[in-house]
Amino acid sequence: MTTHDRLRLERLSKHYGRHQVLHDVSLDIERGSFLTLLGPSGSGKTTLLKVLAGFERCSAGRLLLGDADITSLPAERRNFGLVFQGYALFPHMTVANNVAFPLKVRRWDRSRIEARVREMLELVQLGHLAHRKPAELSGGQQQRVALARALAFEPDLLLLDEPMSALDRKLRADLQIELRRIHRRLGTTFVYVTHDQDEAMTMSDQVAVLDHGRLMQVGPPETLYERPENRFVAEFLGRSNFLPARLLAAEGPGSRIEVAGRTCRHAGPVPEAGHGVSLLLRPEDIEVRPASPGDGWNCLSGRLQIRTYFGDRALYQVEVPGAGTVSAYAPARPEFRPAEGDEVHLVWRAEDGVLLPAEAERS
Repeated sequence: MTTHDRLRLERLSKHYGRHQVLHDVSLDIERGSFLTLLGPSGSGKTTLLKVLAGFERCSAGRLLLGDADITSLPAERRNFGLVFQGYALFPHMTVANNVAFPLKVRRWDRSRIEARVREMLELVQLGHLAHRKPAELSGGQQQRVALARALAFEPDLLLLDEPMSALDRKLRADLQIELRRIHRRLGTTFVYVTHDQDEAMTMSDQVAVLDHGRLMQVGPPETLYERPENRFVAEFLGRSNFLPARLLAAEGPGSRIEVAGRTCRHAGPVPEAGHGVSLLLRPEDIEVRPASPGDGWNCLSGRLQIRTYFGDRALYQVEVPGAGTVSAYAPARPEFRPAEGDEVHLVWRAEDGVLLPAEAERS
């Protein structure tokens, strides 16, 4: 097996007795990619990672690396690197010896081991700490040692199970950038598990969103955020507004829809739905204005209920008759700054909304 092989998951399922944790998960993980398995607690992402690692056997389906079927291959023969949340460093060993350990197990010769350890510690910028013990390192430094150890033996894939969840927010942000740098330099395939949406969006080439053991959508972060295929993905990847809508007629490349009693234009795809649809609008795609801008814009009016200040921007919660509470972001220091209780107009472009089947609201 080489790092040039694609990993293919074909209809993987996993049962624990009568409880099914994974449901027919099919996924292609291209060589050299950074794929994140994203989902809430109980979504099956860690179970799926254990199946990939060989720690758990799937109940049905196949796992292929290139042309090789590795479904029944034990973990120790898969040549996959692993990084866990708890680091799992040997406390009695130095940093250098921790990194060298998997190489000694594989019986590399001494000079090759020494050269590789130096290379890995340089990669994670810890060469100056080679003779320290894990207890003498910070959490972030320990995580870098664990990463160096997992990469030292040139694995076909690197599997990472929420490795940053125990770190503070600032350190997580720094390590996200560092991990992305290391991935780009090495070109090793990374499969990363997290429940943190920001982490997934920041680092990944591809994100696979899971819910209750089902693959809901997979694609680049931008596609998942801007064109989610269902309500679960839309809600899990950021703040969303879902407005009840009704299709009226096709209009050129787009369509006319009714939202809260107003006729609006929609320029995106129209789902194959029976009757009802929902219009997804992200808060950053809505402008808050003192008056309707006229033709060419979609517009709903309502009253500002709450304004929340975030430093770089403010969040307006606007009560719109027939649509409920709609969230919109505004600049922190806008020219138009309404008071709570004032009438405002919410404006968006035809191409900024996403239509989803109304049935998606119940998924």
